[in-house]
Amino acid sequence: MRSEQTIARTFQARFGSVVRSQRQSAGLSQEELAHRSGLHRTYVTDVERGARNPSLNSIKKLSDALGVSLSELFSIVEGAEREDRVPDSGSGASELHESTK
Repeated sequence: MRSEQTIARTFQARFGSVVRSQRQSAGLSQEELAHRSGLHRTYVTDVERGARNPSLNSIKKLSDALGVSLSELFSIVEGAEREDRVPDSGSGASELHESTK
């Protein structure tokens, strides 16, 4: 059984991966995302690497800067979590994002 700390790190990494994917899909650099969100570039980098546990305020700033709602952003993260549990599902977070539009 995985510890709560391991689960939290896994979620942070998954969330960061989704932020990176959404940023790249939007054609934004980390610097531009940081500027639009009002967060520091190194903080955005750390979020994307899963090294930070962002607050709800930071998550809201990121979702606004990415042009997605909080619910949509978390839906993409949840889809990525389901994919982690189901091997060879063949569907990426960006495909899930496109199907929810």
